[in-house]
Amino acid sequence: MPATAQEVVAAQQADAVLRAGAVAAAAQSGEAPSEELAKAAAKKSGHAVEVTSLRDERRDVFANADGSFSAREYTQPVRTRRGEGWVPVDATLVDNGDGTWSPKAATVDLEFSGGGNGPFARMSRIGREYALTWPGGALPTPKVEADTATYAEVLPGVDLVVRAGIEGFSHYFVVKTAEAAANPELDTLELGLSTKGLTVKETPGGAVQAVDSAVGGTVFESGSASMWDSAAPVAPARAAAAQDTGPSAVHPRPALDAADGGRKARVGIDVAKGKLTLRPDLKLLRGKNTGYPVVIDPTPRTTGTTAWTGVMSGMPNEQDWKYSGDAGVGLCPVDQTPASCSGIGVRRLLFSFPMGFYKGKQILSSTFSARVAKVYWNDFRAEPIDLYRVGGANYTVTESSNYSNTSDDWTNQLLRVNQKIVPTTCGSQANLHFSNGAVLTDVRAAAAGGWNTMSFGLRAGDETAYAGWKRICGNAYLSITYNTPPLQVANATMSSNRGAGASPTRLRRLTWTACRSCAPRPGTPITRRRPATR
Repeated sequence: MPATAQEVVAAQQADAVLRAGAVAAAAQSGEAPSEELAKAAAKKSGHAVEVTSLRDERRDVFANADGSFSAREYTQPVRTRRGEGWVPVDATLVDNGDGTWSPKAATVDLEFSGGGNGPFARMSRIGREYALTWPGGALPTPKVEADTATYAEVLPGVDLVVRAGIEGFSHYFVVKTAEAAANPELDTLELGLSTKGLTVKETPGGAVQAVDSAVGGTVFESGSASMWDSAAPVAPARAAAAQDTGPSAVHPRPALDAADGGRKARVGIDVAKGKLTLRPDLKLLRGKNTGYPVVIDPTPRTTGTTAWTGVMSGMPNEQDWKYSGDAGVGLCPVDQTPASCSGIGVRRLLFSFPMGFYKGKQILSSTFSARVAKVYWNDFRAEPIDLYRVGGANYTVTESSNYSNTSDDWTNQLLRVNQKIVPTTCGSQANLHFSNGAVLTDVRAAAAGGWNTMSFGLRAGDETAYAGWKRICGNAYLSITYNTPPLQVANATMSSNRGAGASPTRLRRLTWTACRSCAPRPGTPITRRRPATR
């Protein structure tokens, strides 16, 4: 039978008490499970409240005290699932108790060998697995430091090094001396390759893709493999004349990031059933002026809707796909790092962000932010850096993006920053921001147009001079503040009678509201009136 007016009022009051308690709890904790509750809690507390149901590996969303919402889209994962909750990502290796090692918190299941036979690295996601094995015999027990495991002397004078990342791993052959480099076994390096549910193939650009065998779609990917020798110690940024910094004979610790190495060359890759073959550049491996160690590196990582890469005019068909740490922007300064800048020319950085979440939303503000890790000048004087939109709707940076095939896509310069920037670390607060203006205009257009992806690029304001050189971390992010327009209630869902079994929540969704100025007798239908115009 229909509910009485007193029952309706009692239900509304009980609902209001429960809601008030939930709002107070969310305001105190700074977290709420829904947008509606977060919005109410932010208004009550006067500070931002996170919407936990919208939290994921690369995004967080906060309700603001003024009723708007702010989201951040991160290029790199900032958290990962553990059970029913989230934890910050951490690539530090920990002992699994059975001799194997895994990162504390990564977005993939990753395991490194404790030595012996079998795969030295095994990576899996959504039930799909990619594993590599050293076929040259049993591996020694690794030396583990932070995120890196080193298997010493897999060949005379050659170490196998694997490094955990938050969404994949890197594996390197470190050739420590010229005598080691002369070994003919280094002409080609073969690794055992095993997969579950994946088909591995080489792309025309020399990258490697591991595609889901059942449904398609890339699960793991890498850029083209490369190698580098060891540069002389990097001189600090200066305005003085170039120093004599030729390659040293031997470096005790290899540079595991290409940007910190010396001269670079491409490594050929062949993929066959059960085998991954690397073909090093023998001129660099055994060159007269080569600085040792030499590092040979292919890097498989997971795919995703976010991406970042570095491209180089002097190596137009190469890239630093999902580079670790920081990479350069501008004309590479050979007066400071002659070996590292050899053959590089101008560097640019590209970033892709998902945009489907913002379809139909009213965009209020937007900012692209990054971390500048190094600059050219000792006194950090201002040198301009420009933000571009790269390509149009749904343009996405991929493992095959390079200088040659992206150079014509930098058509829309958005903003310029020309101010003193004090360098920071990749784990610190961002110190480079491009806010609103043309950035806001383009993000609004992407939201209104229903874009799935949007890409940005960083370039030095002057690509003909060393002074504009900077190194930028890969963990950039896009901040967007927005309103969500209210949904239009369909006429068919309107009702003036609560009806048996209906919940009090139903009343809050009615276009007509119950009359609060009258006291109906039990069983009297609820009177309807139009709400006041807002």
